[in-house]
Amino acid sequence: MTTVSEAAMTDEEIYRAFQEYLDKFGFGYCAVEGGHEMAMLKEFYTPQEALWCMDMPRNEFFDAQWFADKEGMALAEAEDVLHDMAVRGNIYRERTADGTMLYHMEPAAHGIYEFHAGDAMNADWIPGLYGTMAGGMLQQVYDAGIPFYRCVPADKSLVREGDLEADDDLFEMLKKHRRFCISPCACIQSSREIMGIENCEHERNVCVQTDEMADYYLDDLKLGREATLEEVGALLKENVRKGLAMQTTYAKKNEIICSCKVCHCGILQAAKMFPGDAMNNISRYEIAFDPEKCIHDGGCATRCTMGAITIGEDGVPVTGASCIGCGQCVIVCTPGARILVHKDPEGLEDLPEVVWDAYTIMEDNRRARGMIA
Repeated sequence: MTTVSEAAMTDEEIYRAFQEYLDKFGFGYCAVEGGHEMAMLKEFYTPQEALWCMDMPRNEFFDAQWFADKEGMALAEAEDVLHDMAVRGNIYRERTADGTMLYHMEPAAHGIYEFHAGDAMNADWIPGLYGTMAGGMLQQVYDAGIPFYRCVPADKSLVREGDLEADDDLFEMLKKHRRFCISPCACIQSSREIMGIENCEHERNVCVQTDEMADYYLDDLKLGREATLEEVGALLKENVRKGLAMQTTYAKKNEIICSCKVCHCGILQAAKMFPGDAMNNISRYEIAFDPEKCIHDGGCATRCTMGAITIGEDGVPVTGASCIGCGQCVIVCTPGARILVHKDPEGLEDLPEVVWDAYTIMEDNRRARGMIA
């Protein structure tokens, strides 16, 4: 229900208030010259829906009764409103073990943007979003202490014995999930099919969602297709063979698993261009190099997913700061010359249980640094 003060706001004022509200989540959603950031919000939210979203709890789940009480609605009306917004990708929802449906407001990029992949992507809003990303949003992603995606080794054989953490053994972790979805990569789809950027020829159906996130994609968004454990394992192994890095949410739950390379991945491009203080936590591993075993063939530089390896005048490869610890260079390197080793734990943040907790940490970090009020 709209309040008296909100009733006096114009639609433009409501959308601006909504943008400022979203900018205080996680990595934010900044305003840029020209107002391009409004395109996505106006495409998917009515002014009333924007007002409802700003009434929702910032970083916690809520049920329909809470929303009904907050807005002065009957429970049935509240359930209808929340259902409609959830199936359109405007808010996230998941069902608990006892059958209760819970809802959660979502951040702009991972949430609103990625939840509108597939048929919802079009030239009416994607160019504006790209302008917003280039105008400062992507820089904010790595200025929040931790990233919302982290890179895990492409295979445990690429890590020094005894160094691999259980949460980073991706193919073993897959066995703990009950449901999988394979969906299109929003980055590939938006850049190649909407913006016409011919950055690579990688297959676009490479993103994996698990458990509650898979439920949401399959049952609500109708985005992607259901897959078996064996299908997902085969897909990810093939993506590793093609030279892609394995990224997953900055959480133990691994709600989303992406196969990425800097050619098409917006968050890896941001990591290379704007390496803020979250960059250290993008991976828990770094490369150990033995120059005595290097044969100077340059294969590691060619294979690098980030273009982080350069070859010096002496023919010796140098790994730059944008290395994400994926291990692709280890795959093609002379045995023993390169291996992933665990970083100093003192410099790493603990993994939260779920990605929603990661967004809260990012927001708290930004607020503590004076980046948001």
